[in-house]
Amino acid sequence: MKQLILRNIRLRKVTVIMHFVMMLLWPLTLFTIHKDSLPYYFTQVLVTFLTILSVKDSGHMFRVHSKLGKNSYYLQASLPVSKLDHLNANYITMVFFTLIGLIVLGLFKVGDDEYCVVTLLMYSSINLMSLPLAFKRYTEVKRENISYIAYIVTMNIGLNLLILTYALIKMVFLHGIEHYSYDYFINDLYFISIIVFIISLIWSLINYFIQRKKISDEHCQGVG
Repeated sequence: MKQLILRNIRLRKVTVIMHFVMMLLWPLTLFTIHKDSLPYYFTQVLVTFLTILSVKDSGHMFRVHSKLGKNSYYLQASLPVSKLDHLNANYITMVFFTLIGLIVLGLFKVGDDEYCVVTLLMYSSINLMSLPLAFKRYTEVKRENISYIAYIVTMNIGLNLLILTYALIKMVFLHGIEHYSYDYFINDLYFISIIVFIISLIWSLINYFIQRKKISDEHCQGVG
């Protein structure tokens, strides 16, 4: 399984290098910088780049699958490695890339202090939900009707619309427009982001154990 994880990481080595370069550049943001200075514009470019990267990397398993190839399942099945090792390796790979993404996003506080936690939760949720939504059968088999671009665009827009809809409903029906403050809005952002994260985590874990059971059942049938 270790070799499978290393293989998956090597397939995304450019992404790993980019994240570590961003970590090395992070100390530049600790200095007090004038808004009209060149270093300020440089850090703004970094944050903008990181925001784009966070959207692009909110579907890690799609990118690993793309590197492996469309018919990778049949190739992987022919290797002298158990399906359970493949499953565990792919889940660990997804967690690894999500974690390094979270570290970089957290360091640069993408979305400012108030929205940084929401950004981190949504980034994690979208990555977690990619497995039960697009890789429901096996982690090497992607559903044909779900593409990488469609997934990240739909999920990033859809989850933000969900948050805004929830906040709007509370503003109109519970608090009233005149009493709905900025603090209420931030609290609603946190609440719905945490709920979405918990759902995505539980859903991803359920999908893992379903696939694990499926592999176990196939093994028992093969032995029988």
